[in-house]
Amino acid sequence: QPLRIFTLGHFGLAVGGRGLDVDSWKRKQAVVVLKCLVNQLGRPVHRDRLIDWLWPDADAERGWQRLKVTVSFLRASLRTGAVANEIIETVGESYILRPDAVWVDSQAFIELVATGWRILKSGNGMEAKSRFLEAQSLYRGDYLEAEPYEDWCAEERERLREVYLDMLSGLAKCHAEDGQFLEASQVCRTALLSDPCRESFLRALLENLV
Repeated sequence: QPLRIFTLGHFGLAVGGRGLDVDSWKRKQAVVVLKCLVNQLGRPVHRDRLIDWLWPDADAERGWQRLKVTVSFLRASLRTGAVANEIIETVGESYILRPDAVWVDSQAFIELVATGWRILKSGNGMEAKSRFLEAQSLYRGDYLEAEPYEDWCAEERERLREVYLDMLSGLAKCHAEDGQFLEASQVCRTALLSDPCRESFLRALLENLV
């Protein structure tokens, strides 16, 4: 079974329904390396970039030694956690997280929202609402919320926030079309908690209340 990676809210890993206790790993930087690779899922990440992100003050040789030990620890910890496949590949001087060997909640979230809108535009509001609700259940918090000040994941965090608001917009629209104006109003309030200045949700809230 693929390694399940949870990036929305508290970071977590699971295999076959069993969680891996990454919070107890002795090398905390191994978790950060994995997060960096998840953030660049399917794309090679050069070792110099990883060293710069993790140990910006280290010289090249010292940083490379630290990175080798950290990646070795990460691979060993994943094997100990019953991850059958080698999910981290070495490509030249880069590392890559294999997208075919993992399931990532943020990717599933994006796909569900896109599918929901596609179905809604075809006229099937009930099925679209089901997809939006499933996507909402995946969004347990901001992307990699434990790394709020790191530049390497800031862009993806903002992108996913926009997808989240797009999902709420679709969900409110589905409720309103079904005559569920109270539910639609609540969705708009949820969106305004995330972005109080989003005029489209304020307008939709007032319309549903009327």
